[in-house]
Amino acid sequence: MPGAIFKLNWDNTHPLGFGMSDYYFSLKTSSRHFQYLKNTSNVGYIGKNPLVLGFAGSKAKKAQEETTVFAVQRMGRGNVTYMVDNPLFRAFWYQGKMVFANAIFLNQ
Repeated sequence: MPGAIFKLNWDNTHPLGFGMSDYYFSLKTSSRHFQYLKNTSNVGYIGKNPLVLGFAGSKAKKAQEETTVFAVQRMGRGNVTYMVDNPLFRAFWYQGKMVFANAIFLNQ
């Protein structure tokens, strides 16, 4: 599955999603994932029957359904930002730079 691109549902009303559209294409470099996180803002997530560009086997694709890729959790006086996929991997997507910058300035 490394190299497959998944279309994420994106919450652009959250500060992590500021300035972006309601979707984000994420390059999967591994099969790692989180189930939807509780008491957290699941900002970028893969829904049911995800759009996949490239190759992902049927079992790998099924395992990624309804999982969180980017999330933010309040903790103490700050936030913990979860990023399963690297938004800066080889500067592949321009939107990845926006996600990373938003994550940095989210705690300011």
